[in-house]
Amino acid sequence: MFCNRARGLFVASLGLIAFTGCEEPELKTNLRPEGPPEVLSVMVFTPSDDHALLESATFCKADDEKVPTLVGLPDGALTTICPSAGKVETAPPIGWYVRIQFDELLDPSVEDLTCMGEGSDLVCEGHLNMTLPVVLHCGTADLGYDGYYVPNGNSFTWPVGPNLTITPGAYVAAGSECSVSIKADAVKDKSGTAVPAGDLGPFTFKIAPMAFLGTDPPAAAEPPEVALGSVVTFIFNAPIDIASVTPDDFTVLQGTTPVPATVALNADAQTNVEVTVAGGFLAGQTYTITMNTGAEVADIGGATYAITAADNATVTVKIAATMPMP
Repeated sequence: MFCNRARGLFVASLGLIAFTGCEEPELKTNLRPEGPPEVLSVMVFTPSDDHALLESATFCKADDEKVPTLVGLPDGALTTICPSAGKVETAPPIGWYVRIQFDELLDPSVEDLTCMGEGSDLVCEGHLNMTLPVVLHCGTADLGYDGYYVPNGNSFTWPVGPNLTITPGAYVAAGSECSVSIKADAVKDKSGTAVPAGDLGPFTFKIAPMAFLGTDPPAAAEPPEVALGSVVTFIFNAPIDIASVTPDDFTVLQGTTPVPATVALNADAQTNVEVTVAGGFLAGQTYTITMNTGAEVADIGGATYAITAADNATVTVKIAATMPMP
């Protein structure tokens, strides 16, 4: 049997990360099967430029030798998780998830397995959207969610486990305060003992605020040459409500002459605002495009960000004289 536990993301263009192997481990390394199932850590997805799969602890159980300390990442790097943990405030607006790590194996009925095929061709996917063992809350509302149970893992390798991985079912505004709580009697170990009341949470974290990330092409001392038909892209860390962006938010100079801007949202990357002029840029011309200081943009959840002078939201490009040869 093949078991696919995929990190379901709200924005499909980000893709899926699959975890295989749904058989429970025979060697229960580092587990503590006696007593009730206790929460060792609560991890939140916090990728960095160096480690795309990095997670940080928003909770570590105090004075517990089983908590994850030095953990190996898939690329061979090491990261320190516990004993100290602070409230995570940098979960990315797109693609975040939460893992609740336990000190022992859980009753597998905590998740639904949807299976297809039979025998060696049997393929199963784990889901939490029917069993709903936790409450996921952001802003002023509880969120729908999915996720899966990882019945293996330990406190030394990524991802730490065993764990419940929780993935939101809808976009949450950048900057939102969030929490995850385990429902009383909803999560039990294999002997039927529930998570103790003191380990139910809530465990709090925060989605990173909106931010301007830069332009494509990036600003450079020597204006880059771009193909005829290009656009200049202004990139944010959250999906943009294009109704919040107007041509007046930009100043476009053809050489030294102001020309009107046109704006659109990139269909494939909704964090990207594309800027050009009516009919497109002209061959052989140089354009300087600035998103004006004070221009305010909103994400699809209603969070806003105002461009500042420190953003340096200006880029100059030179348009190629002719169309490239096929």
